[in-house]
Amino acid sequence: MPRRASIGILSLLAVLLMGCVAFSLYYFGVWPKPSLTVDDPAISEWLQNGDVVIHPRGFNRDPLGPHLYLDPGESVGEGCQWHTHLSLQGGDPGPRIARTLATNYGTCERLVIEGVSPR
Repeated sequence: MPRRASIGILSLLAVLLMGCVAFSLYYFGVWPKPSLTVDDPAISEWLQNGDVVIHPRGFNRDPLGPHLYLDPGESVGEGCQWHTHLSLQGGDPGPRIARTLATNYGTCERLVIEGVSPR
């Protein structure tokens, strides 16, 4: 194989590898650092706590008719435990979903977005 072709192939492989690494870091929330802004001042203040971990959102879409709330959990051994109960309401066009956006493991509280699953 000529020298130019091997250099070209190695350059292409290096670019593909860097692209895969950048995509993985973005998708799993390592880079850039996940952030979250909300309109509710109480939740916004809660998010400013240094113990709050904001979870990466990936490519998930927000539910329809979203409702944000802080869900208190309970301390169990070295971790936290939450109980989530979802039920269909009359007129809902699809199943209800809930997703955790941020968690404070020190106080066992989590920020949850709940609504109807987008299709």
